[in-house]
Amino acid sequence: MTKRTLRALLLSAPLLLASCSWRDSVVVYLTSDARGWTLRSPEDEGPAPAGFPVLKKVIENEERPFLLFHAGPWLSGPPESLPQRAKAAAECMAGMPYAAAGLLGEDLDLDPARVERALKDSPLPLLGSNLYLKSGKRLPFAGRSVTSAVGGTSLGLAVLTAPQPDKLVWPKYGVRYKFEKETYEVELALKEMSAAGAGIKAVLLEIGEGDGAMEFLKYFLGHFNGRVNLALVKSPAVTKRFTYKGTLVVPVLDGLNRVELRLSPKGGLADASHGTIRLDAEKHGSDPAVEAMLDSHRSGAQATLDRVIGTLPYPLEPGNSGPSTAGAWAAACLKRWARGDAAIFDPADMRAPLPRGEVKLGDLYRALPGENSVVFVKIRGQELLEFLRDSAGRRLSYAGVSYDAASGAGEADGQPIQPGRLYRVAIPDSMVSETEYTILSTAMEFSNSRHPVRDTLRWCLGHRQPARPAMAGMEF
Repeated sequence: MTKRTLRALLLSAPLLLASCSWRDSVVVYLTSDARGWTLRSPEDEGPAPAGFPVLKKVIENEERPFLLFHAGPWLSGPPESLPQRAKAAAECMAGMPYAAAGLLGEDLDLDPARVERALKDSPLPLLGSNLYLKSGKRLPFAGRSVTSAVGGTSLGLAVLTAPQPDKLVWPKYGVRYKFEKETYEVELALKEMSAAGAGIKAVLLEIGEGDGAMEFLKYFLGHFNGRVNLALVKSPAVTKRFTYKGTLVVPVLDGLNRVELRLSPKGGLADASHGTIRLDAEKHGSDPAVEAMLDSHRSGAQATLDRVIGTLPYPLEPGNSGPSTAGAWAAACLKRWARGDAAIFDPADMRAPLPRGEVKLGDLYRALPGENSVVFVKIRGQELLEFLRDSAGRRLSYAGVSYDAASGAGEADGQPIQPGRLYRVAIPDSMVSETEYTILSTAMEFSNSRHPVRDTLRWCLGHRQPARPAMAGMEF
């Protein structure tokens, strides 16, 4: 190598390093899965995550212009402490430069009315681009897109949930919401972004579990053919950055994601890099003001979860096989509350036992974390007998009805089930969404009470009901 060549390389080295640092770039931070960042759920174990106090220190040290978004979930946890969690999270996000938060993941298990009440005073924009109430109305507390200025450009963002990626039919339905077609909603969001002057048009897309996630993503991106510049994707199928049909695809992983966007001369998107940052208090520090604010909310929420709601003379165990004391008691509770002829309960819905003696609200949430509600079913005796026959051997708990598989005979309230009579049966709506249970396919009529199963069990605990044995050897 000649001296002239070596000199040229040495002179060009700073320029090469400068190009690698992307001086004409902006940063997008995404926090994902903030469960436990404000208030921990009763079933959470291990050390609490560092969360917002450390995040505050990380973004204070960022040298590039940046935007900060939350990629959900952030509201999940006991509904009874939702107001405290939502207020704490909203205050944390208001104290940091969050541009918006998406309603994603377990946030969608919560009742929309509860969420709206909890967030009514929050200034933080919420996004749920393809989320609708089951009535068909758009959510009054969530928008379709937001456009925010950053550095020498502006970024528009839409947030979408794509459940059941293997089924290209719409609308799709969850427990609480209706999901409209993703491409249709993004077309509307792109018009909003264009009107707001967005230089970069992005989507945050959470793809549900199941086969076909990557095939769905390619279908989705192929529809836009590069009109969506950046796709931030929450899915196990996407673990590294790639480009497809003119769209840069970047994974969104749990924790804090840092996405650096290299800008074109006109403020568009030229390239992107992705990494995650571990929220380590020893490395980054922790903001004491944020810690103090969270502590003030946590004390109120913990007092709510420590409230005694009833007593039991012995523990109720869901068990893993055989008869379930918790399942039999819960079925008897549903029957009494619904004032029906019978009730059916799946012990698998209960994740932990209820303790002997005083039962706290946190105990009940730990045992039944799901957001199921009670469904009223009217069914003829003949179809009820067929359901009991088909369910023989399955681990279900019954109250008010029984079935003898050997003789094929069923009883309701101690009397033979009459084939032509209508029976009123209460079930949790978890049995509605499970294809293995066919009771609704033969029902004459059914309606969702919208009353949570957990609240029903809480009522029974407070009233020491059911008052008669739900299983042999059980006394109340």
